[in-house]
Amino acid sequence: MRHKGILFLIVMIVGLFGLYAQSISLTGPTIGDAPCMTTGDLSGQISTAYTVEAWVYPTQLTGGGLDQSNYGFTVMSSSVIAANGYPLWITLAGSEVRVWSFEGTATAYHQTVGAGIAINTWTHIALSSTKSGVTTLYVNGTNVLSYTNDGDVNWSTILTIGALRPSRPTSNIPFIGLMDEVRVWNDIRTPQEIQDNMINEINVADPVAKQNLVGYWSFNDATDPTEDLSDNNNNGDLIQGATFGVQNPNVAPPITLPVELSSFTAVTTAEHFVGLHWVTQSETNVAGYYVYRNTEDSIDEAIRVSPFIPAFNLSTQSNYSYVDEEVVPNTRYYFWLQNIDLTGDVSLHGPVTVLVGNNGSVDIPTIPSVDGLQSIYPNPFNPSTTISYSLTKATVVEISVFNSRGQLVRSFNEGEKAPGVWTVQWNGMDNSGNACTTGVYYIRMLAGEYSYLRKAMMIK
Repeated sequence: MRHKGILFLIVMIVGLFGLYAQSISLTGPTIGDAPCMTTGDLSGQISTAYTVEAWVYPTQLTGGGLDQSNYGFTVMSSSVIAANGYPLWITLAGSEVRVWSFEGTATAYHQTVGAGIAINTWTHIALSSTKSGVTTLYVNGTNVLSYTNDGDVNWSTILTIGALRPSRPTSNIPFIGLMDEVRVWNDIRTPQEIQDNMINEINVADPVAKQNLVGYWSFNDATDPTEDLSDNNNNGDLIQGATFGVQNPNVAPPITLPVELSSFTAVTTAEHFVGLHWVTQSETNVAGYYVYRNTEDSIDEAIRVSPFIPAFNLSTQSNYSYVDEEVVPNTRYYFWLQNIDLTGDVSLHGPVTVLVGNNGSVDIPTIPSVDGLQSIYPNPFNPSTTISYSLTKATVVEISVFNSRGQLVRSFNEGEKAPGVWTVQWNGMDNSGNACTTGVYYIRMLAGEYSYLRKAMMIK
């Protein structure tokens, strides 16, 4: 695991983390100037629904100033109050979490029961909230609090991480400890999304992964201002002595798939053999491939029929073929594709199936052998292209087009489709009827619980 930077809001006691042995005094005239991080103006990027999340490592949860005794230690907050209320304010108090979200008064907070917050322990906190709707708090991926908010306030300007707001004349109710992987989304993240993504950095190279991401601070750059990785340039300013700390062992680098396989097919040839063909849209650190065959739909007793086929490891489309000559008539075969990456990890794709008849004739199934996006043609295109996809069973399908910033530009709600091959025509327009510009676009197919992604280029 590579070293991660984290935001060091108030330096620990001497000797706790070695190199970071200095501390910042929060007494006397500096009590209103707590170490914290402030971001750009998010009010134009967050509407009436949001999700915020962060890993926190508190080193103090009790005592502190009078306001800390009353309210707790601030994880993050919108920096300007409206009618004494807050669209966002999260604090830790003892083992509990307190939340002010879309509440009209500063005293209208909601407190967890048995959240299990502890000092010197990494804990993941996520909060989703819809104005005049439900606010939900998750601790380590588990829902620990839900309530209906009064919806009296809107998201204000600057997001403050680690304090109530900068330059508050009295106690800033600061957080004391470490914080990591702070994220702000302009949507309601599902419990599954929170659980799946909290232990990994976001793959910012994937436009789908960062869709609706307003701000993302991983602190790996260890520079001030610290970079916002969401493409929105909400870079964070470290003020009043905030600095960087040690590694968070709970978060790994982003998940990236070594192979983006878009198709894997089997057909009979004129020589009465079986031809295997597969297409990858990108490859990263892939050693190569093997083809396996069986006369039953079971990989357990399948035999390897191909030699090792080295991978090209290109970021663009690659095509591979292999011909299996050791087949006999009147037999149905099942084939699997195994890819091996450079670390030794192995994954399987398939099976695809083909029936070799007498004299090499083939029983072409009416149902495709794989789900997914089959082709985008032409590609590059101007001004329109045809998106082809296949289904092995009846499934509800949604096709979405994203630009290179991860913003949704066009959506096609296909509804439930029967097994078969289907096409969608995209005329190069967005959902408002405006012509899209030259650039890279990502086509995503959602079919039930599965997602498929391919890249297209519009050139004018």
